[in-house]
Amino acid sequence: MKKAMMLFQEIDSVGEGNLKETKIETLPLKLHKNTYDYTQLFRGTKSCMYEQRDNGPVVYFEVFLIRIKPERIIKGKKIPAKERFPHNEAFGDWAWSFRNYDEAVWRFTELEERKTKEDFTHYLTGNKI
Repeated sequence: MKKAMMLFQEIDSVGEGNLKETKIETLPLKLHKNTYDYTQLFRGTKSCMYEQRDNGPVVYFEVFLIRIKPERIIKGKKIPAKERFPHNEAFGDWAWSFRNYDEAVWRFTELEERKTKEDFTHYLTGNKI
């Protein structure tokens, strides 16, 4: 299966104004994790929404902010940057799970409409702006 990649421009590591292109592996449309099958329903610029199934009907809808796992080197092998699917500890922090589709869509839409880091901080801590 061919992996989807996105190109990003970032400032180089020296802090100069030089931009470099970075390829980042995007999240797959379908994946299997922890005995569940996930299918991406929506993808925005800041967040994703997946349905979670367990050999049958939809169990949950998962909505989360898109996070990037940076490029790294392990035992001399270069591992490219890629988007992260949330781990269990992410829920309640940058990922949420819903049984109700409409509530999940509402959260996805709200995350996409947030404009600044401060907006996200207020949102994540439960403080209203």
